[in-house]
Amino acid sequence: MIVLLLTWLLNSLHHVAPYRYRPENALTRSFYGANNGPIKYFADINEIPFHVLIVYSNLYCSGTLVRSKIVMTVASCLNLDKFKKLVVKLGVESITGHGQVIPVIDIKIHEYYKYMGRIDNDIALLMLQEHVFFSPIVKKAVLVEPEMVLRHGFIIEVSGWGSTNLPQTYVNQLLLTEMVIIEKQECAQYYKHLLTPSNFCAKYPPERRLSDNGGPAVYDKQMDNTEHEEVFRKILRTDGGSL
Repeated sequence: MIVLLLTWLLNSLHHVAPYRYRPENALTRSFYGANNGPIKYFADINEIPFHVLIVYSNLYCSGTLVRSKIVMTVASCLNLDKFKKLVVKLGVESITGHGQVIPVIDIKIHEYYKYMGRIDNDIALLMLQEHVFFSPIVKKAVLVEPEMVLRHGFIIEVSGWGSTNLPQTYVNQLLLTEMVIIEKQECAQYYKHLLTPSNFCAKYPPERRLSDNGGPAVYDKQMDNTEHEEVFRKILRTDGGSL
């Protein structure tokens, strides 16, 4: 029995897909502002039409539309005691803006949330009461392939909502900031107690910080030929807030 089990385990190793790195060239490095010239802070919903506002009571956070009735966010965003009041708003650049408002009817928390630490597998799916209406400012994102890994030094764009910890100009506005992927050895100097295999680390300029969590981290924007879907290579922030 033991021999058979070991044989099965050894054979199964041949079916494990190796990690694929982006960018493919290990010498490729990015820097702040490299993607779009001047560094942007106010977000354009036309560029990130999958960004979702999640609201319950007087609290809010960000999410990503991944299906016509499914929004992905972080589990640490949610207060399950107030679940019945949970709604999402789509197609807006301001918390107070007019957009599609849809109630959430169910929440799926990752089964191994907090398994190895406070923000381990910090992922949740929100099931919407009805399908969203796709438009130029409401589109779904494409999730990154499971075997994909970004090299350290690579730029990603992360979006979220501004709050009172920022200057008044940015309060309640949809913001976009560039972050640089860093090695876990560097990250561990400050956040060793939070690191697990399920998350990655990125840093950003203090003047370009965000106020909430749960929003998408995006790389390699590409336009598809379909009418209502813009393809983005996308990585969900699983760290409950950027490190």
